[in-house]
Amino acid sequence: MRLRSRVASIAFKCLIVLVGAVGLLDQLGLFEGSFNPRFFFYFTNLSNAVAVAYFIGAIVHLVRHPGDGAAWAPRLKYAALMAVTVTCLVATFLLGGGVRLPDGSFSFAVLALHYLVPIGCVLDWLLFDEKGRMSKTGPLVWMVFPLAYFAY
Repeated sequence: MRLRSRVASIAFKCLIVLVGAVGLLDQLGLFEGSFNPRFFFYFTNLSNAVAVAYFIGAIVHLVRHPGDGAAWAPRLKYAALMAVTVTCLVATFLLGGGVRLPDGSFSFAVLALHYLVPIGCVLDWLLFDEKGRMSKTGPLVWMVFPLAYFAY
């Protein structure tokens, strides 16, 4: 099933960007008036930053090219989708899931970056992308970012 509504696609992508940006800015420490330099050490933050950047580009593309129904920069989209999916899977199965900080308090940033953005990215692909356009070697290329981080 593919929805062909450009307005719905733009609105959904804006929601992903909003949720992801709030989570990233919180992790960066800007809501507390500080800067967390360790922000750049975490795959969660890097993968979500790539996804948010992709969706900003996709929104701009949809607004500037209203007749183009194809995904903007599909290789980048699939790489971002792979990265945030890895983030979600690791958070769920290796880190025990949950949205609480070590002190027991709720964290919107953890919820947003580990679950909402990854699920939103998968839903965006399911709802708005034309299927059957991925290359057979694509998934190997998309794994470069997670594997490079793992090696790091």
